[in-house]
Amino acid sequence: MARHKHADLIHAWADGAEIQQNVPQFQGEIYTTKWFDDPDPLWCLLAEYRIKPQPKPDYEIQSYVSYVIYDSLYGDAVSKSDIPNVRYVFDGETNKLKFAEVIK
Repeated sequence: MARHKHADLIHAWADGAEIQQNVPQFQGEIYTTKWFDDPDPLWCLLAEYRIKPQPKPDYEIQSYVSYVIYDSLYGDAVSKSDIPNVRYVFDGETNKLKFAEVIK
């Protein structure tokens, strides 16, 4: 007897893995597919399944924005860019900026 096409996924599901199924959709005249959670898969040979991917965590970058303070007493410009003063947080899935804040 031949091994089932989805045998590895079936075993993972039996061990508690979350499974998703790729389902075709029509949006107007455009044909697309989308992954949906499938808590009780039928394991059809023509269907596509996968283990639900874990979301990527957000990540943070600290940087500094240079600025100059003009010293009116001595006429010198002093740069203040030696330590991080801005924190950026990006979405781990889309890499888009979620927010930025000034570090005091």
